[in-house]
Amino acid sequence: MSKLFYRSTDDAYDDASQERGIGKENEVNEQHPLPVQLFWRPEGSDEWAPLDLASPLPVSDAVGSPGWHSLIDQMVGLTATTTKRLFPDDSPLAGGSILVQIVGSDTPSWTVDFLGSLNGATYTNWDYQEITEGGQSALSSAQLSFTDTTTRWYVVRHPAPHMEAIATRTTGTLDIRVLWVSESLRQELRTTARGAVIVEGATADGGAVVANPVLVGGQDGTNVQSLLTDTTGRVVVVGAAADGAAVAGNPVRVGGSDGTNTQDLIVESATNPNLRVTLYTAADRVYITALNADGITGASATADKLLGASVLLGLAPDGNLDRIRSIADSGAGLGVLAASPATRGSSDVLATRAVTSGVSTTRLTILTPTTGKKVRVIAFQMVNKSTTLTHTECYFGTGADISTTPANAIWISSMIGTAAAETRVAVDSIVFPDGGGPVGAADAVVSIRTSVDLGGNAEVVLTYREE
Repeated sequence: MSKLFYRSTDDAYDDASQERGIGKENEVNEQHPLPVQLFWRPEGSDEWAPLDLASPLPVSDAVGSPGWHSLIDQMVGLTATTTKRLFPDDSPLAGGSILVQIVGSDTPSWTVDFLGSLNGATYTNWDYQEITEGGQSALSSAQLSFTDTTTRWYVVRHPAPHMEAIATRTTGTLDIRVLWVSESLRQELRTTARGAVIVEGATADGGAVVANPVLVGGQDGTNVQSLLTDTTGRVVVVGAAADGAAVAGNPVRVGGSDGTNTQDLIVESATNPNLRVTLYTAADRVYITALNADGITGASATADKLLGASVLLGLAPDGNLDRIRSIADSGAGLGVLAASPATRGSSDVLATRAVTSGVSTTRLTILTPTTGKKVRVIAFQMVNKSTTLTHTECYFGTGADISTTPANAIWISSMIGTAAAETRVAVDSIVFPDGGGPVGAADAVVSIRTSVDLGGNAEVVLTYREE
């Protein structure tokens, strides 16, 4: 009889070559499932030949005897749609397997169906597997399509007693060669190069669950349960009780070690589920103590006390918060708050003196502020050394008189001296709250004039801050 073998090299070789270590052949059996490249030799011969287009499947004994047998050769070089029984109806198959080689040419476009029947009357599509270099496909009974010149191999491991092939042509030529082997070609375990068994499920990673895929799971004490993941494949971990529920079983909790045993972390309460934290120095608990006295120093804190202090803040004009300070260092007792009516950043209290000269009804600048600064008036004093009744105008800016820009007015003084030299001096003044007096625009000067010309007999003193 003939036997079917395969080896890793492409050229035929004889037994003598094999003994010298050239190539290696394996008989197709349970230990060696069907590979991509097949070789064969007749019984009693030492010549091996590859199964391909140059050396097609051999023709051997009649169907029914052990070994490999050609079932059909009428489907080689098909150029028209053909339906062919794989063996006569009066000689049904009894077990074994069918090996099929299919290859197209001349820009092929064909479909092929394998059909089986138990009674030779009603035929349905029958299961097959494709044999590739990477292994064997899953069982399928779907229609096959051929649109290229690639040689393909298929095996029907459990054929029906009556088998049929239908080849439907659109274009090109198709060759179909079929062998029957009396022994069943069972599907072998797929392994790695090291012999480890390759295990895979019924669907790819990320695909919908199909049939009974290989999953990582466990048991709930009674039933088998799969592990649940989120949409990205990360394992979902759930404790034995919901958030806020009583501790049940062995819930997943955050904890730590006390150096010997595992301990849970606890929260303050159900109302305030914040982590409860206690500080220790060595074995002594640290207590948080509020300040209840003035003049506390660092030495007041003992080893088991943690002092808390607070600082008053005030909103500054620039929108930032600044510390509010006491006016000076203090011991026990309330420190005096450092407060000032002056605008923050203003200068110390300043003063200037001016005397009229020439025609006093003409405006006189008595103060020019520092560049970019404003003048805040605190007090204004006017001395009239003449016997003439007049009023004195004081205002910001360079207007001809106080009425030029009423909004810039500071003060108007009205007074008259006496005839006697020793009594004719008249004084008039005004004092504003510090920080509450009139303020001019940046770089605005302070001007004065009299309503009646006093010559050099008018004298003024201006008290102010720059802001």
